[in-house]
Amino acid sequence: MVEHKNRVEEKFNHLHEIVMEIAAFTGTEFYRSLVSKLAIVLKVRCVVICEVVTPDSESACTLAIWGDGKFHDNFEYTLTGTPWENIAGNESCYCPGNVKNFFPKNGFLSEIDVESCFGVPIFDSLGKLLGILVILPRKELTNPSHIESILEIAAVLAAAEIQRTREEEVLRREKQEAENGRRMKTELLERLSHDLRSPMNVILGYTKLLESDPNEPLSKAQHERIQWICKGADRMMEIITEMSAASRGEESLPILTDRLESEEKTVASENTGTPSNILYIEDNMANLRLMEKLIKRRSDTRLVTTPA
Repeated sequence: MVEHKNRVEEKFNHLHEIVMEIAAFTGTEFYRSLVSKLAIVLKVRCVVICEVVTPDSESACTLAIWGDGKFHDNFEYTLTGTPWENIAGNESCYCPGNVKNFFPKNGFLSEIDVESCFGVPIFDSLGKLLGILVILPRKELTNPSHIESILEIAAVLAAAEIQRTREEEVLRREKQEAENGRRMKTELLERLSHDLRSPMNVILGYTKLLESDPNEPLSKAQHERIQWICKGADRMMEIITEMSAASRGEESLPILTDRLESEEKTVASENTGTPSNILYIEDNMANLRLMEKLIKRRSDTRLVTTPA
């Protein structure tokens, strides 16, 4: 009775030490803290925690390795041929001795001096295998049931962290996909805005040109029709602007048309000297032709064009 009480108390103390050690950590630091503390508490040479990385549970990747008082580099490996191969079948695995002889194909075991191994599966909340928690003592264990109970509780803690990490990764990918979707949408709207804005600029520019032509003035009926065209074009430009602000900072042809008309009235009564040059960069032929017609009205201005 006393011996049983002592074992229970010892197990409680071990678990308390482990939980207190790992409570403040997440991710890689959590796994490293868990294996190092298990090795110290259980007095074993090596502790390894692995995550199953394939749906068929045939391959695993180490999350943390503690051996001979230090951490070792993680690696991916095939479970077949390892002492904990049966863990993939949801069974704990204890090999009390001659580990190297039992599993000669396993390179990892052949590199360290151990006689036995004990591994327990790590399950998610639905009973699906997430990974494996393994200890590698120097000698045969004298209290495997005590070790197993501690490892099973440690496996529950590890399962919670593995699931948290996976969920975090899913959220990160979903966030990245959402950002990519928003960026693609923005780029699409900007392209649409540019493609729609160019012909609308031409429509508005030519209507302004028709309205202000002193040599061929419009009739009243033609003027009214032009006004309807302008209203429709203006509304379309509002919609395009709402779609995207990609053209901010660019001056549209209708604005240039109004400005040129205003300047034309201002300098009409002034003497003209050497013609001024206007450099116009444009890759749209319709816009170019419109600007040429506008500048042609002014004897004091010469248009110099170049493709964009």
